[in-house]
Amino acid sequence: MLNECSIFAQLTTQGKRVENEKNYPSLRALRLCELIPRGDAKIAKENKLMRTIVVIITALLITSSASPQADIASVNGKRQKRIVIRNATIVDGSGKPAAGPYDIAIEGDVIKQIQGIDPVAAAEGRARRPEKGDVEIDAKGKYVLPGLINLHGHTHDERGGKPMPVEYCLKLWLASGITTVRDVGAGRKTLSWREDSAAGRIAAPRIFAYGVFQGGPATTPELARARVREL
Repeated sequence: MLNECSIFAQLTTQGKRVENEKNYPSLRALRLCELIPRGDAKIAKENKLMRTIVVIITALLITSSASPQADIASVNGKRQKRIVIRNATIVDGSGKPAAGPYDIAIEGDVIKQIQGIDPVAAAEGRARRPEKGDVEIDAKGKYVLPGLINLHGHTHDERGGKPMPVEYCLKLWLASGITTVRDVGAGRKTLSWREDSAAGRIAAPRIFAYGVFQGGPATTPELARARVREL
């Protein structure tokens, strides 16, 4: 059985961009969700964390077995120069029906190629397909989706007063396909985790921190200003 966390550790990275994007009009919907930055060099440099490659093979989360592929232990948590996902069905987020099969080739932090496959030509060995990758993932019968956005989440390092590694919370989100989190009621710890995430120091979704006022309504302008400064 494939470990879903290790799969997402291989596949998810923020700052992915698509080479020759105009050739892939179906990716415009992903742009609306900020899942494929416009090749901004600063963003690409700052966001080195493995996170949003815009591919989530959801069937890996519900299947008990998979086709033979690279030994997971040998690639888990490691950056690969070239990853190729084969035979995937893509849901591009535009509202169109799922389509496929496609091969997807990723090199470094760039989605280099999204190649449609003619099943007949593939069966006859004459289909045009991307070259072999350092890691190959057979996504036959599986789906590739845009990263999901959690609009109301809470980053925790404790539960019921008992300490809990924050990595558990963050990696659980990644394993569920969540690549962006709107953290409501965020505190100073959340701000620290947000910075660590943006700098690539921890494996985590992109975190947007939203503070809240505590202790009832602000009844005077002075109290309101004090609470804003506290936030």
